[in-house]
This record gives sequence, structure tokens and C-alpha cells, in this order.
Amino acid sequence: MDLDPHTITLADITVPRTRIPEELHVGRELGKGANNKVCACEWEGERCVMRVPRRRSDTQQRGSAVWELRYTLRASQLRVGPTVRRVWYARHASRDWPSGLYMIMDRYDDDLETVLCEDHSAQQGAREHHALLERAICSCLERLAAERMFVFDLKPSNMVLRISDAGEVDVRIIDYGRDFCEWAGCLTDPSRATPHLDFLTRTLDANGDADYGVDAGADDGADDMRAAVVTHILFATMMMLLASTTTFALYDTRDRHRMDAETRKRINPVCHAAGRLLDSMQGRHVQLVRKLLRMDEVRGVLRHYHGRRNAGTHRTFEYARGHEVVA
Repeated sequence: MDLDPHTITLADITVPRTRIPEELHVGRELGKGANNKVCACEWEGERCVMRVPRRRSDTQQRGSAVWELRYTLRASQLRVGPTVRRVWYARHASRDWPSGLYMIMDRYDDDLETVLCEDHSAQQGAREHHALLERAICSCLERLAAERMFVFDLKPSNMVLRISDAGEVDVRIIDYGRDFCEWAGCLTDPSRATPHLDFLTRTLDANGDADYGVDAGADDGADDMRAAVVTHILFATMMMLLASTTTFALYDTRDRHRMDAETRKRINPVCHAAGRLLDSMQGRHVQLVRKLLRMDEVRGVLRHYHGRRNAGTHRTFEYARGHEVVA
């Protein structure tokens, strides 16, 4: 099966009715989100998970399913998302399994929220490998930005990870739903709009390039400079989103983990990198990040996680630095 994210369609993977492959051994349910539930499974001798569509979820709709499939496959190729082993789209449900998009993926037993907020033994591992964890998370966001993929539903529970006995840290991002992800790689397909990427493109047009550090008279070099600015802004925006939601998650679960404010900031693997990034950025680029954070879809995500009073850009930047200024 050709799993090229640029060209794959649901026709390539559609089956009439859901039938779980005989060689797939399905275990217990591990968790669930808005669109999928996740079951443990064994595939080709490897420990994996199967993402199963939930009834009345987005991934039962053909349009949403094909875009989430493309985003997920591309993230897998970039080693940002877990490796995708097999996918299929069931047109009709069977007795036990709903219709919709199914994916078999590599299994990661921990997510960042559990490690930081619930699992005390894992917290010790996060402290010991703090620098490696920070570097791995930043590397994922850098690869997304370089690919012109903008993911803005970034929260600790969507960051899965494993820390080996040798101290190697592997971090992956999950959940590439259509409503919270854009990718410039399929802009030739008119069925998918990219409002946030379009905004950056419009802002960095010939009339405004000089205001954002691009020399419009640099001929061929101007395109490279413009691309570098777009990559920089996307990376910075995703850093602010993840760092702020991580700070808020640590604050919101303080009754469970019993860490004080200083410890919460110290164990946060993103806020120190986010603070250094903000301090190093030019003011005009910070303003572009502010504008992206104020767009309706991104602001809606922040309101959902932080509440309306805490979703402004000033408080988002404060949370991203690890400062708790909750209203």
C-alpha cells in the first residue's frame, strides 16, 4: 500500500465493512479523545496501538478523515508523530467496530501530562533528563515549522514519549485533527484552506517584507529569507502554545502532584526554552506571533484550555515563561 501523504485518498484505503485483520491481536482500551479511542494491540510482533474512530466523530466524515490521514502520515515521515504501520477507512460499521478511519501506530506508554502531573517515579526521570526532553520537544516543533505544518492543539497529553534505560529520549506528537492542523504540502488541493499560513504569506508580501526583516530587493534570496521568517514565526507560535498549556496543566493539577510553584516551573521542560526564545526575538516577529495567537481558531484553543480571561497574548506569554498569573 502506498502511504504517500501528498497523494493518498480514501479510495486507496477504503474497505466495505470493518474487519480487524486476523494477524492483529487487540488488547485493552488505553484511553480516548474527542475523535478516537486507543486500544493496545500487537502487530507483526511489535507493541502498537490502534486508533479507533468514535461514533459521530470527525474521523467518520470522509473529508476530515482524509486530511487527518495526510497530516498524520506526514508527521510520521518527519519522525514527529508515531510511525504509522497500517491504515484503513471502513465505509460501514460492523457489529463491534464503527465506520471511519483506523490507524495502527507505534506505542508510547507515557504522555507528558502523566509524566509531569501524575506519575511520581516518571517525574524523577523527567528531572534527570530535563535537557534531553527539552531538546527533543523543540526538535519536533522545529521539524513541523520547517515543513510548514502548523499544529495548534498542543498540550502535554498530546506529547507521547519514552525514556530508555540508557537515557535516550524519544518524543512524538499525536492528534492531527483537521480543525487544528494546517500543512502547506497540499496547497494544490482546493478542498483544504490554510488561513494561518495564508495570513503569514499575505503579511510578508512585497509591500511589507522590509517591516519583517526581508530584503525585497534581494532577488532570489528574498524567497529564502521570507521562508526563514515564516518558519521562525511558526516555531515560536507553537512553542508559546505548548509551553503555556504545560504551565497551566501543572498549575491545574497541583492538588494531585503537590509540587510548589518553583518546582512546577523547574520541572516544566518547555518554559525555559520558550523564555529564551522570546528574549532573543525581534519585536516585529513577536508582533507576528501575537497576531497568530489572536486569530479565532488559535484563541479558541487557548480559551478552551485556559479560560476566557487567561487566553490573551500577555498571559499566554507569561504562562509560556512558566509564570502563573491565573485569574
